[in-house]
Amino acid sequence: MYFVNNINDNFLDGQEAMHCLKVLRKQVGDLINITDGKGHFYKAELTNTAKKKASYKILEIENVPETKPKLHLYFSPAKQGVRNEWLLEKCTELGIEAFTPIICEKSERRKLNLDRLNKIIISAIKQSKRAWLPTLNNMLTFAKAIDTLSEVEKYMASYNSEQKNLEDVLTKDKDVAIFIGPEGDFAEREINLAQKNNFTIVNLGNYRLRTETACVAVTDLFNILNRT
Repeated sequence: MYFVNNINDNFLDGQEAMHCLKVLRKQVGDLINITDGKGHFYKAELTNTAKKKASYKILEIENVPETKPKLHLYFSPAKQGVRNEWLLEKCTELGIEAFTPIICEKSERRKLNLDRLNKIIISAIKQSKRAWLPTLNNMLTFAKAIDTLSEVEKYMASYNSEQKNLEDVLTKDKDVAIFIGPEGDFAEREINLAQKNNFTIVNLGNYRLRTETACVAVTDLFNILNRT
């Protein structure tokens, strides 16, 4: 599976062309599969492999409707960059719709290389054969992230045995936004602000989870609930 941002360019470029021509050694006349991340799969035939560009012509188009309901994950990035990459890769494979990194009071990382992370997401949709590319938004402060929310079910995961379990309150067939905090958990005033904005504070289980583990856990739970 290859990714192109604009299918009408009619060629693979950069790393996509390198993988096609140098690694897999595709030739003129070979068939390839492409996604544009906008809800389409294409079957194409290579027509030219000169100058490190793999030109193609489209033979078939498959239109894939957007998956509903949608999950938007707001997460405080882990200090180690590789853990954030793993988070985005695995949640993309599981079918998430959007990511927004957030800066919390206890956040240890406050900057991200979004270009690199978008490449991780693109690689993951090719691996999992997804037709829709998840959105990776710019990093926001916790308060600004809350201000961006529309009419969705809102949850905040906090490690507290007194909270309700997410699986007991998550509503089937509803768009969901869930906030995952830093490993030191959300600050008390962040929890209070969430409650004032009609969030449901939830528990993810009996153990304290790393940020990336919590993100994968809620994504998988959301998928299980809404699986058709």
